[in-house]
Parts: sequence; C-alpha cells; structure tokens
Amino acid sequence: MKLETALLFDVETTGTDPTKDRVLEVGVGLFSIPHATMVRAASFLFHAEENPAEFVNGLSPALLARFGTRGEGDWSEVGDWFALGDVIVAHHASFDRSFVPRRIMEVEEPGPWVCSMDDIEWPRPSPSKSLVALCLAHGLGVARAHRALDDVLSLAALFERAAEMGSDLVAMLERAMRPKKKYRALVSFETNGLAKAAGFRWDPDGRMWWKTIVPEDLAGLALPFVVVEVVEAPAR
Repeated sequence: MKLETALLFDVETTGTDPTKDRVLEVGVGLFSIPHATMVRAASFLFHAEENPAEFVNGLSPALLARFGTRGEGDWSEVGDWFALGDVIVAHHASFDRSFVPRRIMEVEEPGPWVCSMDDIEWPRPSPSKSLVALCLAHGLGVARAHRALDDVLSLAALFERAAEMGSDLVAMLERAMRPKKKYRALVSFETNGLAKAAGFRWDPDGRMWWKTIVPEDLAGLALPFVVVEVVEAPAR
C-alpha cells in the first residue's frame, strides 16, 4: 500500500470507559505524507447536557448543548473522513479507536491505526510520552492542549518537524505499522523502574508491566530483565 495521506484523529470524552462514557468532540485532520503538511482539518461537537470531564477538556455543558449535534447525526460527518486516510494516526490510538462506533468502522473500512505514542519512533527522545512533552522535545511550542482539534494540530506540527529534521515520514509510518505483540516484563518491585525506563507500562488490573513490541525488534533491546509474550494484545 502506498502511503499518501494520514488521517490525524483525536476525541474528547466524558471519561475513559467506552461502555459508559460519551464522545463530546472529535478532531480530524487530513495530512499529506509526501508533502509533510496539513491539507485540511475540522472539529465536531456532540450534544451533551453535562460533562464530568470539563476540568480536563474545557468543554462546558452550555457549549455542548448549544452547538453539539444530536443522535445519529453526531458521527455522520465524521464518518466521511475515515475514507480519506491511508492510515489513521492518534495519540494513544487504542483509546480513541475504542470510542468510534462500530457502524462507522464497518461502513467506512478505515485504514490501519498507528499510535503516535507507542508505535512511532520520533527523532528526539522525550521524558514523557505525552503529546505535549513530545512537541516540547522537538522545539515546538504548545499554546493549547486537550481540545481535540488542538491535539490534531499539534500532531501535524510534530510530523512537520520530523520531516524538517530529515525523517522519512513514509518509512516512519511503515515501520510503525508492523504487527506487534504484547510482552510482559518479569521484574520485581525493586527493579520495576527498569521496565518503566524501557517504555513498559503498569497495568493495575493485570498487575504487570507490559509493552507492545515488534517481535523481531525484541532481541535488540538489550534489556536487563526478561520479557515473556502475553497472548492478547491491546486493540489497535
């Protein structure tokens, strides 16, 4: 598959559980990969009478009640964007993807999803995997964050900066699209900092440090601990 366009995608929600919480805003951007620039972008607000996460995303119930679309119409315009991207890129993609209605995924047949937090190797290291931290590490100012369109624009700026620094965006995304497996780090409480430093995350429910890794890359990590494969990987 030739990569020409990427759909940059972000959602703001009332919470973190897609079985209980609702989408309040969707931000989308069509990014030209060969030209390393945004082509167009849009934001969509969904109707809501309350927002328990207003302190995070700044979306007031009054705003959502006045300007948000209702019912089945809330995803009607968003769905058209999924057909535009050869690949969909989101920061913490498994979270964003979990809030996309099944009917949209089935009808539009979107391209593969790539997580800009876990799958992409950016030119410069960052002390954190947050989008803001990655932007700052690459010399990009962040005036606003946590609104869906703001995060989409920040992600576009990050891709643009990577291209300015000499990165091949097509190769970067192709590498990010390789199949991965979920691995568990076998560390003790005293040595769990080693797993964290290597990019593993703590799962409080499964009580383990885990990371999704391309299997052929595992041998080259030179980890000071043992990892074992976990059968089920997070949804991509």
